Amino acid sequence: MVKAKTRTKTKKKIRWGRLFLMLIIIAMVVTAITQFLYYYLNYQYGVRQRQVYEMKLKVADYVGFSVDPDILNFGVVMPSGGSKRSVELSADEPTKVKVILKGDLAPWVMVSENNFVFEGDKSIEFTAVVPEDVEEGEYTGTAIILFKKP
Repeated sequence: MVKAKTRTKTKKKIRWGRLFLMLIIIAMVVTAITQFLYYYLNYQYGVRQRQVYEMKLKVADYVGFSVDPDILNFGVVMPSGGSKRSVELSADEPTKVKVILKGDLAPWVMVSENNFVFEGDKSIEFTAVVPEDVEEGEYTGTAIILFKKP
């Protein structure tokens, strides 16, 4: 007499802990790759030139001016006051310009134009507006102007 072997199907147990850990690792890798690509494409790709300007502003109960051409020195400004400085740009061929502001002074500074394409000569204006409730003192920052391929 011959006995037939019968196959029995066994259910595989799902290891939820392992699956959850794998999903977290995949999410972290995708996030890291996305951040790298965003930084590279937004800030590095096609950069022809980079100009870095130091920004300075002093908050006091009087007004003072600075004519230093090497930095964006907004001078001495009273609370709720403002000051303007301009930067002359020049390009022989179509160029995209992106301005990045950093530092304590960055939230107070507005740029007349940002993320634009130009050719020839152009002037952009930096305007610093000091909030009313700011303590007296010196505030600094950095303005980075990137010249990129359009």
